[in-house]
Amino acid sequence: MGNDVSAVDQLVDAVRERERKSLRRAIIYTVVPFIFAVLLITFTAYQVGTAAEELKAISEQRDRFKNDLDETWEKLLVAESKYKNLQRENDRLRKGVAFLREFEESFVSIDPAILKSYSSAQGLSREIMQHLLSVVMDHNPRWRYGGASLDEGFDSPGFALYILKMVTSRYDHLPADVSMSALMESTSRTGHPRSGDIVFYEAGYTMFYYDIPDIGPFVIGMTPIGVHALRPDFGPRILSYGRVEY
Repeated sequence: MGNDVSAVDQLVDAVRERERKSLRRAIIYTVVPFIFAVLLITFTAYQVGTAAEELKAISEQRDRFKNDLDETWEKLLVAESKYKNLQRENDRLRKGVAFLREFEESFVSIDPAILKSYSSAQGLSREIMQHLLSVVMDHNPRWRYGGASLDEGFDSPGFALYILKMVTSRYDHLPADVSMSALMESTSRTGHPRSGDIVFYEAGYTMFYYDIPDIGPFVIGMTPIGVHALRPDFGPRILSYGRVEY
């Protein structure tokens, strides 16, 4: 009998031990995957956070690069604009130098005594020359685009009108800062200019025409380098001749 009880106890103990082992295995099989899952989630979250930071850094770097690119592009456009302006200025200077050389070759050497003798006689053209010489000798007017007075200077049509108003009231209706086209419309066209008439040039020059014995034909008026006498074909194309009348 005693042996039977002992056998039963051993069997119970064995069952309980087996249950404990099963429980331990169950706990292990449940907890370990959970821990692994937690670790995996933690690692994944860390990786996601790192990736987000890297993405943010890349985005900031991209924005800086874009800003730098925009600034570089703007500087490039400014540099290109300056280069084109310099090219245009260089072209103007080259043309200006070429024009001045041609201009210088077109100067007409005039004996002041001849002009003085010519201007002292009667007639509109001589009166124009008389006032023109007087203004030049007394005031030495300078060039100024759009200018219309002795104080500020004259452009070519403005100076021509200033002289005309000194000898006739026919042109008093024109403003002092007259344009070449307006002055042209106020004179009649002629194909054969006489002394005292006006020569209108393509470049805006408005010069008085003269053909005086011992000098020959020439034009005189305001130029960018002052009042000068030049050959009629000194450079710009002649548009027309305007007859000056009282």
